[in-house]
Amino acid sequence: MISIIVPVYNTPKDYIQKCISSLLTQTYSSYEILLVDDGSNEDVADYCDELSHRDLRIRVYHQKNRGVSSARNLGLEVAEGEYIAFVDADDWVEPDYIEKLLSAIEMNAEMAICNICYDYGEDSNSDLTGSNLKKVEYNKSEVYKELLYSKEIGGFLCNKLFKKKFITKRLDESLHYSEDYVFVAEYCRQITKAIYLDSKLYHYRQDGNSATKELSYNSRIYTLMESYKNIERIYLEELPAEEVFVQKNTLKIALNLRARYLIGRVNNKEEYLQIIKTIKSRIILVLKSSKITLFTKLNIIGTLLLPRTMLKMKNKVLGRKKKSG
Repeated sequence: MISIIVPVYNTPKDYIQKCISSLLTQTYSSYEILLVDDGSNEDVADYCDELSHRDLRIRVYHQKNRGVSSARNLGLEVAEGEYIAFVDADDWVEPDYIEKLLSAIEMNAEMAICNICYDYGEDSNSDLTGSNLKKVEYNKSEVYKELLYSKEIGGFLCNKLFKKKFITKRLDESLHYSEDYVFVAEYCRQITKAIYLDSKLYHYRQDGNSATKELSYNSRIYTLMESYKNIERIYLEELPAEEVFVQKNTLKIALNLRARYLIGRVNNKEEYLQIIKTIKSRIILVLKSSKITLFTKLNIIGTLLLPRTMLKMKNKVLGRKKKSG
């Protein structure tokens, strides 16, 4: 059996309905849906209970608001399936999402991965023409490279099927950004093979409300840097040849956080000193590396010297790209 963990926190009911409907119409039949209510308001919590009364495959668990990682961890604790899938309550999946991922993981693999379709609004006509049944096999080192470089595979939870027995560490509840990447990187320590399906089976709703797209700074977004320090540690042990690229990512995040901190005129000296320490300990290594492109180096130097200006310019460019896209 497959356990599908769906964390819910004040998600609009029409989003939840679309998500659960897509799960209940799967072509594969042996699965359970674990709706974990992370302290939602009464209306949403009651709606989750109502859904469980409609179909025996749905089990609901309520907890006080502790964050999405805590909700997912509760799902892992109560899951009865041999395989684990994670689906966000505001997303939805294709009818053969589970069937295709299961078919792939049963090819002597420990992880199956599908492509993702990014959807912008309810009326978006997402292009699925790029989806096909192409299968690619990766060994452990190749998987780590794909997590680092591939936008299709990435460090997401939602486009992957895991074997429960290989999940040796829960999600880190102290991290609020890229905690999924840390979880996947830890999981990949256990694997010898993963299968990637070039088929867009997962619909990832894009509402444009992510805090990483704004210029604000807070202690939650600060944990993004801590996540990448954890990822650095894993890559140093599992794929040291790519370490400089992970350090480059950590450095860019630290520079981004420094710019946010300065724009927001925040007063948290302890976090700021850690950001500066992270920058100083990585910038020379990255700038000296022949593996890092000249464009990236110039970008880093520009962000170091003109933090506020560069961050505002990048956000404007990214905003224009999104509108034109």
